[in-house]
Amino acid sequence: MTLREAAEAPPEPAAVQADDKYDDDHPDDDQDREADGQFTQFAEVERGVRRFTARGAVAFDAPLDVRGAAVVSGDQHVYLDGQRQRRNLSTPLSRDLIDRMRRVDAGHPGTDSAVRILQEHRLCVLRGTRGTGRGFLGRIVAAKVAETAGRCRLLEPGTDPRELLEEDFEPGHSYVLESPALRADRALAEFTLTNVASLLTQRGAYLVIVVDDATPVGDASERWSVSVTSGPPLTEVLRAHISVDLPRHFSDVVDDLLNEAPIINWLRNDAPTLGEVGRIGRALAGVAHGTTTIDACLEHAVARERERVRDLLGDSGSSREKELAFAVAFFGGFSYATISRVEGVLADVVHARSGKEGARPRHFLRSRAERLAAIDAKFETGVASNEYGSSPAEIVEFTRNQTHDVLIDVAWKDFDASEVLMVWLRTLVVSTDPAVRARAALSIGRLSLFEFADVAENVLQPWGRSNDPRERGAAATALCVAVEDEQVAGHALGLIESWVTGTRRQRMTAALALGLAVRNNWPVAAMDGLGSLLDTEDPAIIGVVRTGIVGVFVVHHELVLQSIDGWLSAATGPRRNELLKVFLLLCNDATLSTLEGSNEAPAVLTVFAGGSANRRTGSESPGPDAAVLSLWRAALNDTGLRDDALACLGIWIKKADLDASMRDMVVDLIVHMAPTNREIDRLKYALEKKTHGTPRPSATARAALMALSSRQGPRPHPEVSR
Repeated sequence: MTLREAAEAPPEPAAVQADDKYDDDHPDDDQDREADGQFTQFAEVERGVRRFTARGAVAFDAPLDVRGAAVVSGDQHVYLDGQRQRRNLSTPLSRDLIDRMRRVDAGHPGTDSAVRILQEHRLCVLRGTRGTGRGFLGRIVAAKVAETAGRCRLLEPGTDPRELLEEDFEPGHSYVLESPALRADRALAEFTLTNVASLLTQRGAYLVIVVDDATPVGDASERWSVSVTSGPPLTEVLRAHISVDLPRHFSDVVDDLLNEAPIINWLRNDAPTLGEVGRIGRALAGVAHGTTTIDACLEHAVARERERVRDLLGDSGSSREKELAFAVAFFGGFSYATISRVEGVLADVVHARSGKEGARPRHFLRSRAERLAAIDAKFETGVASNEYGSSPAEIVEFTRNQTHDVLIDVAWKDFDASEVLMVWLRTLVVSTDPAVRARAALSIGRLSLFEFADVAENVLQPWGRSNDPRERGAAATALCVAVEDEQVAGHALGLIESWVTGTRRQRMTAALALGLAVRNNWPVAAMDGLGSLLDTEDPAIIGVVRTGIVGVFVVHHELVLQSIDGWLSAATGPRRNELLKVFLLLCNDATLSTLEGSNEAPAVLTVFAGGSANRRTGSESPGPDAAVLSLWRAALNDTGLRDDALACLGIWIKKADLDASMRDMVVDLIVHMAPTNREIDRLKYALEKKTHGTPRPSATARAALMALSSRQGPRPHPEVSR
């Protein structure tokens, strides 16, 4: 089945209007404006674009070089001497290996408390999430105690603590047990720990048990337990592993390596585990010797990630794990409830395409932590946002930041997942949740980078002329990702340009695309396109163009104000009226109430204040403050919009009464707003209403009145007859 067939594009409308003529009866016009405006969630789109375009400078197709070493723990990579023996018989750690472990130890924050508990009770339970270094910490703690007590040994992973016997422990030895076999409820029972502690006391031995943080430990067992919430600083871990085999005089070279931008970005953005940091650190030692490069070392990390993803998507991973992994890859950063919901939609799509009859089987009461651990995902404290506001939430992300991008790449190139993914994401584009719609559209934009021409022809083009405003918004949002890729940006911009002069629906889609996708890198072109689209009498197109202009204003506020002022000088009739309405919209829009430099002042007022400050410092070229003054004067002199302009000014005055730092900006604007005595009188009349006859006279209005009176020129006095 081809992508064209999978897209299942909706049929083209029966009556497509190719010009500005329209019927008076358009029942969907109000719906179009509302849905398009609601869809344009600028902050959510920006976050999503960064998620799908901020890939590191590493090759996804780098070969995997597997070294001949034994991995003792998922948290730290060490080399073992000898082979593993039968279960319940331990493997000794040699003195050389223990010495090497101490040299790469970057000082785990839980070391002191774990050593104290182990010395006092002979038993210590380390609980923590993957990547916190709990496994390596267990061996370091056991080795510290074994300095005087004897040798340190590793029990076979998977050993059941309930089956440990007295002869399993040698007197004076310390032991480490990782990933013990537990009961069905995954609990370390108080009874089991008490018996083990008794055996250890009798034999004079020590034991460290390493489990994940989902393992319940009874209240009475807390005296044996240490919660490992974080590991040592990644930079220090990397330094220790680079330096472990280098001479001491290489310390300056190691410092230079740690300050290289690719390494800094890898540690900051990819969130590698301590084990991965150790592996890459030992590889980077070759950079100091001149035998390899930084890029080659980081490519090795991505290659290992590709192997992990292939195992998950291959036969070893269950269908439930794959569906959850795709949900986190495309919708990471959302709450678990949202992730579970979109995962269910994917499961329905897979079941429908499987040909099986009947309803898809539903699973109930599944452990969230276990499901996420199976795909190396985790909970993070974040914020969930919707049209009503934001609230704290537990969001879901992969443990390693690069996993989502690698998974998308592997799924498209190595597996036949493209058709299912496109059907799934197209279903979510018409979801009732605006945030899900936006992310689904951005996800299609990410997939379009693989085959943009095919996706544009079979998905974006039908959406661009669709009757459904959600699909038109999805087309514009998907292009936000495409225009950021240098290989497909030209094709994406050409598609948008064709819509600017296309059908009525296509022009509406173009307005959204210009305000969302084109605004960042080509703001002048975006404003030129929006200006040409505004030359129409179609209220639906005008409404969407306003939304597009607001989108550009979020990023380039000065350019937008100066563009509107330039258009206004040559505009007449309805076009002039619409331009002033757009300006007042920018003044009134609560979502644009803050910009850099002020936490409370409206954006347009902040632009004026910044331009005025530049002019006072000696700048002679007209700045954006001149455009703001010109637009305000035009709005106040327009008979049909004067009341709206005064109402907007009243809102600013009310805000300034509550914020003294904003008061000077408002007064300065009002003073420069009226160049003649007639305009001063008109403004003074409006301001006097706010200072007289009200329960709470406005201090800002009073200050503006005084400033206007001081600027007012002399008036001719009539002669008084005697």
